[in-house]
Order: sequence, then C-alpha cells, then structure tokens
Amino acid sequence: MNKQSSPFELSIFNIAISAGGSTLYELASCGVPTIAIKVADNQTLLVNELERRGIVIGLDSDDKQLEKDLAKDIMLLIKDNDRRKEIADKAVSLTDGRGALRISRGILV
Repeated sequence: MNKQSSPFELSIFNIAISAGGSTLYELASCGVPTIAIKVADNQTLLVNELERRGIVIGLDSDDKQLEKDLAKDIMLLIKDNDRRKEIADKAVSLTDGRGALRISRGILV
C-alpha cells in the first residue's frame, strides 16, 4: 500500500502482509485477512492483541524462521477460505465506522 491508497481500495485484497503499525486498523476495518509482521518494538502490543482476537496472524521480523513461517501462513490463507472469512469477520467487528462521529461530538460538547 502506498500513501495514495485509500482504505476503501484495501477491500479488493484477499490477503495482506503488513508491518505491525496503524495500517492494521485500516486492513481490519476493510475485512482483509492480514499477516502482521512486527518490525519494531512499539508494534508488539498491537500485533499480539489483534492476534489474540483472531484478527491477524502475527509474525516477528526477528524470528529466524520468518521466511518459512510467512510462506506457511500465506499458503494457509490461500487454501483455507473458511479461515479467511473467519479472520475477515472478526476484523470487521473491531470497528463500527462511527469513530469520527464520536470524536466530533466530544469536541462540540
């Protein structure tokens, strides 16, 4: 994804591989099954929590087995439509799309 991409364009993907930063929220809101790779220490909490909830498959860039695990997880998601759907459904339920409304109400009140 580049800086010109919109979150709505993300919904065309069947699978995503992403670093463990804030893009994970966009991918989740679009229901994109994601393999999240922790590439910085500050991403650990988010990736671990989303993995605990079944919203991403989490990997660590420092893991010596990263390439092997990444290949295995890609094939798992490609072959298992039910797993992709399960992850997508959980991901979409993470947000309700009303965050901007809540923030604007908080500012105006």
